[in-house]
Amino acid sequence: MAPGTPASRSAGSTRGAGPASKAPLSRSNVEDIARRTVQARVAQMGDFENAISDGAQYTLAEVAERAGVPRSMVHHFWIAMGFSDVRDELHEVVFTQADVAAMKALGERVAEGQFTERRLTTLLRGHAHLSDRLLQWQLETMVERAQQERGYSPVEARAHVLRHFTDYVDLFGNLETYTWFRHLGQLLERTRREVANLAKDPHAGPELKRAVGFVDLVSFTATTRRMTATEFIRLIEHFDRTCRDVIASRGGRLVKTIGDAFLWVADDVVTGAEIVTSIVAALEKIPTMPPVRSALTWGPIVARFGDVFGNPVNLASRLTDAARPGTVLVPQKVVNLLAELEADKFRWQSVGAPDLQGFGVTPAYVLEAR
Repeated sequence: MAPGTPASRSAGSTRGAGPASKAPLSRSNVEDIARRTVQARVAQMGDFENAISDGAQYTLAEVAERAGVPRSMVHHFWIAMGFSDVRDELHEVVFTQADVAAMKALGERVAEGQFTERRLTTLLRGHAHLSDRLLQWQLETMVERAQQERGYSPVEARAHVLRHFTDYVDLFGNLETYTWFRHLGQLLERTRREVANLAKDPHAGPELKRAVGFVDLVSFTATTRRMTATEFIRLIEHFDRTCRDVIASRGGRLVKTIGDAFLWVADDVVTGAEIVTSIVAALEKIPTMPPVRSALTWGPIVARFGDVFGNPVNLASRLTDAARPGTVLVPQKVVNLLAELEADKFRWQSVGAPDLQGFGVTPAYVLEAR
């Protein structure tokens, strides 16, 4: 089947792009975009690090005045980044020279009409959310290291990491920059292919067709209640690492974790089927792992706020709830596509038509790899 069809295996514009931005993007175009992005970001890092190290110097009113932007804009951006509210009337000094520079740059984007304040607020909220999670991940990793390698108690380990966290700033910064750019290259190339496919459909809308997968641990609460803290952490680490490795290595993309569940997407239904059956098989090989139940759907979704929305997402969740432990449920649409494309790789068996909340009676099938 030709690329671009629903079951085939399968960024955007840059600032200041003129009429040529409508021309097809080649691989060399994508590489050039990535190269220019790297150069721009590296050039900014030195000035930013020097500015933020000076410490808090300004109130909200002062940073707004120095940046040449309204106080309300500074306040909106500050809250969007997840920081505590700053009361201007209390003259709280919390802002650094780096904040002044950032607010000025953001204000210029708004003034020039490149972004609305609302759009920039959305971008800031996303960056801040991911940064907060990343820093927490880094902290917990270092605390665990101090406990295991130095024999510290939880309190001693956190105190040790607090004293030495700055020793690892360069490492963390380099890892973040490296992984960001590697993912940037992958995103640009994937989007280039997507643009080429969408250009073939004059009626294409904001939705993109994707395989959507859920995997969920069965009886998680009952199982973990019998575990020690160490056993619980080991179980979660095995589950997390296994799911992430299978999803990434087979070409999928993790959307989010939801407690003891994973939500992910793939560009085509065959890749999705390979991922979901491989996850179940890999987790079954871990002796202490509770059984999992999973589902795979296919259809148009909307990506927003780093998340995905649409009927395929909701259906995957409902099918997962209806699945028996150790099985993968799929709807009729997925079976039809796999039968057309890769019938020799998979087999399926009807389990009737469960009554799914929000969807009603829905024919479902257990999917397995041959």
